[in-house]
Amino acid sequence: MNNIMKYLFLIIGFSLAFINISVFAKPLDVGQGDEIFHMSLPLSKKIAFKISSSDTPINFDDLPFNQSIKSIKGNGSKKIAVFYEIDCDYCRHLERYELSKIKNVTVYTFLFTNDENKNAVSWKKAESIWCAVNVNQAWQDFIFKDNIASNYEACKNPIKQNKILALKLGVKATPTIIFSNGNKAVGMIKAKDIEQRLLDANFYSN
Repeated sequence: MNNIMKYLFLIIGFSLAFINISVFAKPLDVGQGDEIFHMSLPLSKKIAFKISSSDTPINFDDLPFNQSIKSIKGNGSKKIAVFYEIDCDYCRHLERYELSKIKNVTVYTFLFTNDENKNAVSWKKAESIWCAVNVNQAWQDFIFKDNIASNYEACKNPIKQNKILALKLGVKATPTIIFSNGNKAVGMIKAKDIEQRLLDANFYSN
């Protein structure tokens, strides 16, 4: 069995546990139990997933937005939350090439790391963003310039709380987008599909 088939069977097995198989998506991190595991697939490989309403009921307005990085584009009228694991390459691709195309949106990014060792490289990367003097600028520099600040002081941050929140909400793969109607979309999704889901979310929430 070639590697692609092995990955496919692995994805299907995990998918049955936490999502309903519709749009083209490319998952990176697939979780089981209390962990979110990395599983890298080439960006050129697409796997079809059907994403529907969340198995865990989510009231968007109840999310702890003070634990997120808030980015506003245009009038910010459309709203989404994104769960982002710091080492997730597809998360960065989503932010850099897809979400950047969306207009008039407020994005709440719940940034965390799967490694709870505060001396780990991944923790330090996430911490460098959360503890920056200008968190939003540090976030933009990380996404678009691959810059990671080294001259920062450790601070109180929501890294651990965001992982706990992700598991509580049934987020077991990153990137995961939560729309204002509570629906989730998992994987690397195209801007046009995000736009359509934003329209749907706005329609059903009015």
